[in-house]
Amino acid sequence: MTAAIQRARELAVQASSSTLTENERSLLQEEYSRILQGIRRTIQQTTYNNRRILEGENLVVQTGPNEGQNITLNIPDLRETLSKLFETDISRDSQQALRTIDQVLEEVSQTRGNIGAWMNRLEASARNVLNAYSELFRSESVFEPAAEKAMMEQIRNELLRQVTITGLLYRMENSRNVLNLLM
Repeated sequence: MTAAIQRARELAVQASSSTLTENERSLLQEEYSRILQGIRRTIQQTTYNNRRILEGENLVVQTGPNEGQNITLNIPDLRETLSKLFETDISRDSQQALRTIDQVLEEVSQTRGNIGAWMNRLEASARNVLNAYSELFRSESVFEPAAEKAMMEQIRNELLRQVTITGLLYRMENSRNVLNLLM
């Protein structure tokens, strides 16, 4: 999306040239409109678990084994952000279009940054759970044989958490795909 918006900006810069004819400007506007249609389609078709995540969906992701250990990913509704672009006409007022495009690029970049930060937090949470499992496994040899059954139950629970983390990592990969779409 960022690349498409940057291309739209290039078209607006070209349209600002006084050496272009009306026909050339209308051709630039036509390409600009097609780019925006592609962006709109990307927003509509980007889903995760049948949820359109670029349309303002808030996702709550559990990051630990206990209640309340989660983060909320607030992805803004990019339809609203990008609607400003649909209101611009580069063939008539290219300078206003450039200001609008720059503003939209800033907002999309901020969204990309937020998604990157959330991914880092999720990766850190996954590492913490894996470290806890590793420490638990190392301490197994310290316990007496009578406590072996309790330890095995704890290891079983930790393995279940690890499976949850694997699912979380899968979700993070999908978040990376969203981040790549925004680039």
